[in-house]
Amino acid sequence: MVFDSRSRPARAAGTRLVFTDEGSHVEHASGGEPLPVSELGSIIWRALDGTTTIGAIASDVAEARSSTIAEETTRIIEFLGVLDDRGLLDGPTDAFDGPTTSAGATTSPEPLPPSGQGFDYIMEPYPITAATGPRLRSVDLLLALLPLDGPERDGWPSVIDAVVEAIGPNRTVWGAKRTAEGTFTWELYFYPHRRPGGESIAEYFASVHDCFAQLGGWRAPTSVPENTTLFSFELAFTDTGMTEPPIHLDIYERTTESPLTVVAYDRTVDHFRFKNLYHFFTFDDQLSQLQACLDSSRYARPGNEERISDFWLTRIRALSECWTVCSSFKPDADGVYFSRIGYPDMQRFLIQASYPTDFVRWFSENQDGLGHLRHDVAFDYVVDDDGTVDILRTAFYGWF
Repeated sequence: MVFDSRSRPARAAGTRLVFTDEGSHVEHASGGEPLPVSELGSIIWRALDGTTTIGAIASDVAEARSSTIAEETTRIIEFLGVLDDRGLLDGPTDAFDGPTTSAGATTSPEPLPPSGQGFDYIMEPYPITAATGPRLRSVDLLLALLPLDGPERDGWPSVIDAVVEAIGPNRTVWGAKRTAEGTFTWELYFYPHRRPGGESIAEYFASVHDCFAQLGGWRAPTSVPENTTLFSFELAFTDTGMTEPPIHLDIYERTTESPLTVVAYDRTVDHFRFKNLYHFFTFDDQLSQLQACLDSSRYARPGNEERISDFWLTRIRALSECWTVCSSFKPDADGVYFSRIGYPDMQRFLIQASYPTDFVRWFSENQDGLGHLRHDVAFDYVVDDDGTVDILRTAFYGWF
């Protein structure tokens, strides 16, 4: 077969990657001599899903190895030639147009890093397992959620394209926040630790600033402190589909390591004030520390001191998968975040939190294409005097 940067080769049916004490190799269920592969070869092998282009794989490898895309494209094509000679590949596929969601959005597979990584809501990587169907992107959940008759439908794709062009793929987190009344707000999160190599935080921030200044203007501060762990802002759209200029910029700074604690400040051109405090606990070896944190809430009252932690720990222990739990103290509510939950728990979250019926149906119909992802969800809550926990807002997050 002939390959170029636009080819989308796929592993042949019946092949698998095997790890042994002597190294790794690719073998075919029908027999034949196994093909030894290097660590890089095994990474590339996992990326051969029939939807990811050679160019996309080469781009991510080049970034990781500080080489050029052209160099890595040549190496990958040579490797593919060996795989093809051994009968370990299916033919290069045409571009995959993707399914149409029940809400009317068209989705497409994700150009993931070749190492098989996904990213959680603090832009930390996690390993991705193979999807049993056409692999959908994390951002496809956002696109499927957008209302058909709102300016977000036209505005979000333009924002995604512009941000990826400005700072690269797999570097940005999006958030979809839903109130108990059913209205949505949207937010973008930018992590300096994911910036291109050699770029300063000031240069990275300038790229984001310039991107949105061109999209719809910028009225927020034009710099961030050098110790910024994260900055974010709410995204709003006009009737023309363009973004409204952001005014408020949330600046996050890490303060302690164990448990990981992050403080957030609300910053405009006129003020810089404390906003939120976040404590991160690993699941499930720090649940006792999480319980103490939850019980320190300002909502704790005599006689219901443990009601808050009982409420959340019952739900946390019911999760089939989880990586960290974050407890947050905010001006108008407290918050709890679950990171890297699996498909069944995410489906349960969407149903119990009353997300739009069309979106929940789309999520259920696309389990095969979404099962490789892990999801991050959040709850903002208050507690009544009798100890009843009332959910004010929920949210979930993804990346592009």
